[in-house]
Amino acid sequence: MNWESWHAYKEIMSEQVNITTYRVVQEVLTNIGSHAASASRVRVHLQRVRDSGSGMDTLQVVVQDNGQGFDPAETQNGLGLLGMRERAIAAGGAFVLDSSPGKGTLVHISLPIKPQQERRRR
Repeated sequence: MNWESWHAYKEIMSEQVNITTYRVVQEVLTNIGSHAASASRVRVHLQRVRDSGSGMDTLQVVVQDNGQGFDPAETQNGLGLLGMRERAIAAGGAFVLDSSPGKGTLVHISLPIKPQQERRRR
């Protein structure tokens, strides 16, 4: 999704999804800058996915780096990771963190899309 299509698309999503997406991506990029100095590549991928069973659309947000990674079991969840998880869950979504030493880090959030029009009718 290019910047222009994202900018147009965000207009139809709920404010909570917009803010959650922005803040989680912002925090992941801040963490990469602070903790993954060896990263030479960062990928941010946003995709709208329709669940064929429920017909509900979700926004899939994946941020991945090729830095040094870490063992999540040995790392105390800092406020940044905890905040990202809480934001995703509060928006009705899910948060997945995948990292291991020497393998980089991947953060994946899935957020239900509730269009602005639907929100206004409530």
